[in-house]
Amino acid sequence: MYVGSMSTDVGAMFDKLSIMTAEVSKVDDVVAHMDSNMNAMNQEINVIQESISRDMLAMRKGVDDISVHLDKLNISIVMMNGTLGHMDANMSGLGYDVHKGTESFTSPMNYMWNMMR
Repeated sequence: MYVGSMSTDVGAMFDKLSIMTAEVSKVDDVVAHMDSNMNAMNQEINVIQESISRDMLAMRKGVDDISVHLDKLNISIVMMNGTLGHMDANMSGLGYDVHKGTESFTSPMNYMWNMMR
């Protein structure tokens, strides 16, 4: 009777071991599925990072181009400012000449004076 009881206990242990093995297999499947999902997410993250890197390089080139154009614009503004200064001096001289010319018409003495210069 003791031997029969032992075989029942060993049979029950084998049954429990089979159930545990099946459960471990299910857990392994879940872990493998999670690993697969993690690998897919890592690949997507790499794609996103590479895309961001390319976009950042393109934006940096754009910013560098803008910087070059702003430098050229600054040089043009400085040159235009100098030209405007010369034009202002010329306009002032022209105004003086016009003023002196009109004095010739309004005053005979000034006309004579201007002719002698």
